Amino acid sequence: MTDPPRRAAQQWTPRSLLAGLDPAATVELISLGQARSVETGRYILREGDTDTQVEVIMAGYCKVSMLTSQGHKALMAVRGPGDVIGELAGLGGAPRNATVEASGRVSLVTIAGPVFQRFIATHSAAAAEMTGVLGHRLAWSNRRRADAAYPVEVRLARLLTDLAEICGRPSPQGTELLVPLTQGELASMIGAALPTVQRALAALRREGRVDTGYRRLVITDRDALAGPASG
Repeated sequence: MTDPPRRAAQQWTPRSLLAGLDPAATVELISLGQARSVETGRYILREGDTDTQVEVIMAGYCKVSMLTSQGHKALMAVRGPGDVIGELAGLGGAPRNATVEASGRVSLVTIAGPVFQRFIATHSAAAAEMTGVLGHRLAWSNRRRADAAYPVEVRLARLLTDLAEICGRPSPQGTELLVPLTQGELASMIGAALPTVQRALAALRREGRVDTGYRRLVITDRDALAGPASG
């Protein structure tokens, strides 16, 4: 058992499971698991493993990656506070289909797979929210694939706009992404070659839409970035 969550509902990542649950259901779900912390760079879940526990992110951010057919690690998504990870193995018992790594220190609640299954089975509102979460994640993946029809600069702008909703915070310069991402990771997320993404990022920087540093990215003009993002 762990203490009830202290984070206000509006602080959960948009479209995460905890963002959609009422406070009582959130407290009940969190009480079913054990709290733990994971330091940056540590693996939380590994692709191909057969364990079935489910992890609820209470604070911090995680990177979700998969191995390509060529054996390269491709970043697929970023998860934040309120998100559940490992739910497919927890609900269905299938091997892990992705690796999850801590980006910065992450606080988690670990819930045994069968316990999570019972919670979902006996809470219709939570089951509906979980279905919505899975649908949103599928839509995210489909959007990345559909974006292949657009120029790389537009694809990158769309991705950064989406990431700002997940892990952006206000800063004096605009909206800073709290998860440090390499240009290679950005390239893998939109399915583009690294040199092409480097040129697209440089163009966005020249246009005053983003500012970058070492593993640091700030959206300096979110409205302007949303222009190509909606193209």
